[in-house]
Amino acid sequence: MKQSVRRPASKAAVLALAATLTAWASAAAQATAAAPSTDEAARIDAAVSAFRSKMGVPAVTVAIVQDGQIRFQRGYGTADLENSVAATAATVYRIASVTKALTAVAALQLAEKGKIDLDAPIQKYVPSFPTKAFPITTRQLLGHTSGIRNYKRGESERTDHWDTLTDAVTARSGTAASKPGSRATSGSCPRNALRS
Repeated sequence: MKQSVRRPASKAAVLALAATLTAWASAAAQATAAAPSTDEAARIDAAVSAFRSKMGVPAVTVAIVQDGQIRFQRGYGTADLENSVAATAATVYRIASVTKALTAVAALQLAEKGKIDLDAPIQKYVPSFPTKAFPITTRQLLGHTSGIRNYKRGESERTDHWDTLTDAVTARSGTAASKPGSRATSGSCPRNALRS
């Protein structure tokens, strides 16, 4: 099996791809809220192809959303190299710690709007989350001070399937590594509770 070498994306490559997508989105916003023309779609395809080639990226899915409507979506490359499965617009990627920043922004936006209380026990929002010896809050989960242990060796590579994210969080919540608020430990297990 041929392994692809993954290199960190260069700023120039990422900016070139972003500029192409942004240019189309800006032009489309000024005209109509329609899908890209054949020529525009070809330019997007070329930009994505150049990015994938330069960076050694086996697969990527691109979507352009305007005014809450998907105007363009397409998968490129091979999402599963071992089984030769093509990427599609609906491909789900494991993006690991990238979700930490996305989760934090979403949670803080909800807190700004008064929709969540950062200091309420997590069970208020995820009732199935097991009760621990000490209450664990959203703020502690966001700040990596919840006391929940991180993955044990080999757990993060497992491909277990649960019907819901809440089921996965409950199964992986484990025992506390420390009293909430007593120390910071970076990891994905605690933050996963916020994603459910």
